[in-house]
Order: sequence, then C-alpha cells, then structure tokens
Amino acid sequence: MASGVQLTNMKPHIKCCFAHSINLVGQQVLKIDEVQHLLGRIRRIVTYFHKSTTANHELKLKQDLLHLPKHKLLTEVKTRWDSAYDMIERYLEQQPAIMTALMSQVLKRNEDLDTLTTTDVSTAEQLVVLLKPLKTITTILCDASQPTVSMIWPFLTNLKTSFQPLETDTRIIKYAKQAVLDDLEKRYTGPDIKRVMLQASVIDPRFKSLPFIEPDLRIEIFVSLIALADDLQASRTAHFGVAAVAKKEPEESGLELTEEQTLPAMPDLFDVPNEPHSKPVVAERPAGEPSRKKTAIDSFFGDVFVTKVESGTKPRLLVIEDEVTRYKAEDAIGLNDCPLEWWKQNAIFYPYLSSVAKHLLCIPATSVPIEETHGLTTTVEETHGITTTVEETHGITTTFKENHGITTTVEENHGKTTTFKENHGKTTTVKENHGITTTVEENHGITTTVEENHGITTIY
Repeated sequence: MASGVQLTNMKPHIKCCFAHSINLVGQQVLKIDEVQHLLGRIRRIVTYFHKSTTANHELKLKQDLLHLPKHKLLTEVKTRWDSAYDMIERYLEQQPAIMTALMSQVLKRNEDLDTLTTTDVSTAEQLVVLLKPLKTITTILCDASQPTVSMIWPFLTNLKTSFQPLETDTRIIKYAKQAVLDDLEKRYTGPDIKRVMLQASVIDPRFKSLPFIEPDLRIEIFVSLIALADDLQASRTAHFGVAAVAKKEPEESGLELTEEQTLPAMPDLFDVPNEPHSKPVVAERPAGEPSRKKTAIDSFFGDVFVTKVESGTKPRLLVIEDEVTRYKAEDAIGLNDCPLEWWKQNAIFYPYLSSVAKHLLCIPATSVPIEETHGLTTTVEETHGITTTVEETHGITTTFKENHGITTTVEENHGKTTTFKENHGKTTTVKENHGITTTVEENHGITTTVEENHGITTIY
C-alpha cells in the first residue's frame, strides 16, 4: 500500500488504522511488570473456574445468593488488549461471588490460588478507570458504520487530556499514563497529516467548532479550508471544462430540439451569490393561479431557483468565504448523527464546501469494519471447561483450544499445518509442510526433534 501511495503521489499518507493504533497503545499498558503480574493472578483464578465444573456451579450459587448478574468470567485473548480490560472488569464485578465460592468447603483445590489482595483490587479498579477511554474509542470504531478520519484528532486530543498524570496517582498508574502518552506522541505526526485531520474535523458538522485546539490554529484551519475548496474547484474546472447542459427529452420539455438548437452553455451556477446567512429563496405561485405547462427552463432548473440575484457575480473566493461564514453559524449536529447524511441534505446550500466534505470524509479512520466483513471470522465456544477459539483470515485458519491446563494451537496456512501444545511445562511443536513432518518437544529443559521426510525418520 505504501508503494502504491508513492507511485500515485497521493499525499499525505495516513499509515496506521486508528483502531489498530489504539490496540497497540493499550498493549503498552499491559507490558508493565506489575500489570502483567496482576493479570496473571486474575487469569489463574478465571482458568480455575473454567476448568472445574464444581467450582463453576458453586460460583453460580453464590451469584444467586449475592444477587449478582449471572455473567461468565472472561479470559483474555493476547492479540486484543481490550479482552484483558474485559477480564479485569468482569472479575471486579463478580469478586464477592468469586471470593465466597473459593472459601466454600465444597471446593477441594489441589492447587494454591493466590487471591487478590486489597492493593491488587485497588490497582485493578484504577486500571479499569484509566483504560475506559481506550475501551470506549475501540467500541465506537468497531460499532460505527461510517468511521471517518474526522474522528481521529478529537479522539487523540481527548486521550492526551485523560492521561495527564496527577499528583494522587499511584506509581503503577503514573507508569501506565506515561506509556500511553509516549506511544501517542509517535503516531500521526507531521504537519501535513495534522492539517488534513483538522480539516476533516472542521468539515464534519459534529466537530466543526474545534474546541480542542487553540483559537489561532482554528482560524488557520478555516482559512486552509477556503484554499482547499478553491483548489478542488480549479482542478475540477481544468479537468472537465465548462459542463455541457444535458438535452431534454421531447416529452419532458414540450419542445423538440435538433443538434443545431441545443441550449447554449450556462455560466457556472456556483458563481451565483447567495444572501449571507440565508438559504436560496424559492419562488411560490400565487394562490388560485392555475398550474401551467412545464417549459424547457422549468424542466432544466426544477422547482428550486434563485430569485434574488445581485447584478454581476462574485469572485469564487468570496463565494467560498461566504459559505464558510454561513457554515460556521450553523448549529452543530449530534454526535450520533451522520455527517455524510447532513452534507447530502445541505450540499445545495454549500456547493463548494460539500466538495471538500466528499474529498475528506471519504477517508476511513479504521479498517476494522472492513475486516469484520471481508476476510476475518472469529468463533469462540466454551463447553464443559474447554474453550475453543477459531480465527479465519484470508486463507489462514488458527485454532486455540484450552482444556484443563492444556493449551493447543493449530495454524493452517495454505497447505502448511503447525501445531503447538503446552501441557504443564511440556511444549510440543509439530510442523507439516508438503509431506515433511517436524516434531520438536521441550520437556523441562530437554529438547527432542524428530523429522519425517517421505519415509525417512531423523532424530536429533
């Protein structure tokens, strides 16, 4: 993709999908040693309840007793940071039932589970609060039907504000905030990328007030928007020239026009000025006047035409400035409303700015909705303590199975099959590649490799 952008000279190139960037930012928090230790303790408790049907039944009884939601405990998926967030949040929700169930005499545990201390619980609660903005953004991007690039800069600004360190923060929370801020600073850098993102935000009627940037920069972005609209119109005029007026069918116009009698070319309709802060006036037929037969000009213009026109035409830049002034005076739409639908309904009042909207709002903020529709399928199944996850993406099928402490991973990639099995300190790797089978077994420091190649067996 990067090579294609260079060959076509399409600049600037916004390299990373925003949802994937948020996933990488969240992973930075999970890499902190104290957080990994906390996740490991929660994971062991969750796995215990998944493996033991007796423990799971006892947990349900305690949920009923304590009037807690009958939710299953969740385990994390290493490729998705928010699964760790979900695991912590669900653990905190069910913590009273978990602690009561673990103290039950019915459960006879062969393993010593380290329950969370008061400090651990406090840290887990602070992490959930801290990571909530990242989780919210991930949910918005995955659920949005039209996640446009205009959303990125408001999200980034909000995140940087949310993760500013406070004096009351604990040491782990300070490390986590700094890790997020350091990672965010590396992303979407460069003046051209920032300019395009801010232009997209200002042309989005949800974010057009730009309250998250300095006043001087806000003025600069609106000025650049005028220049962009003028450039787009100049480019379109140079490419298409003066648009020819389409011929009307005889039954529509009431006239039959020959090749020599075609209507003359009209001037650029966008040069017709509108009254400031107003929308075009539509002429109305006096009451009681009988309807008349449509003429050629009626068919050409339709029901909407300007009746108040100043003598002469304004220069294009002045018309664009007038559009920007009227657009700034418009009320912002709701955050749940669709900016594309708004521009569809208002394009007639803002012909130049609507072209800018089409130019910028066609850029997606994330590829997640596309991946969910094309090429990526994930299935998770839990049965009697056995959790099976199957991911299919572009011909590669990966299966993860957890069964009472035994983890098996099978990956099929265009004829190549790789199997990894972890069983209480024993790791087995089997690779099958077009008739060649390689088995690597690691058992408490002892490594054995067996290779079978068309009937020939070699042991290392």
